[in-house]
Amino acid sequence: HIETIKMPHFTELKIYNEFNKKDYYIIGVDSAKSLTGDFCAIEIYEYSSFRQMAEFSGRIGSLTKYSEIVKFIVDVLVKRIGHRILLAIENNSIGNTVIENLENERKNNYMRYLYSPNPDKSLGISTNKQTKELMVSLLYEYLTNDPKSIKSGDLINQLTVIEKRFNGTIAAQSG
Repeated sequence: HIETIKMPHFTELKIYNEFNKKDYYIIGVDSAKSLTGDFCAIEIYEYSSFRQMAEFSGRIGSLTKYSEIVKFIVDVLVKRIGHRILLAIENNSIGNTVIENLENERKNNYMRYLYSPNPDKSLGISTNKQTKELMVSLLYEYLTNDPKSIKSGDLINQLTVIEKRFNGTIAAQSG
């Protein structure tokens, strides 16, 4: 990485590439349950090239604290590139808490950045067997076409344990 930004709660955002003020950026927010479970992760991609730009990964025991980290990252990007941000948050039970925390924010309108395929029905991105399979297929296509678009060793390691299970779901290997 070329830069490390100190964030709230003793966390860091690793920057891998310089941001282009004329491009849009996708902030992918994946929430996790606890300090002992999966990692919470935030990946930032350049929209035009799907090149990895920045990453946060860590175990955060509080969704309130995690929401503060999401807000901090959005604020950093707004200062660097303006409002060219798509905030992609999974709307599962954990992700919905982050969405609600952003929605309840009084100082800034973070909801203006939230991507939602159908905001009349629900906010955020629904992940189910069909949508996850499509997302993984598209990611696979991007990585096959440009494997150097991923800069993070941690993300590469995470991708190596993805599998399609007997029931057809796509998830990380057990353990």
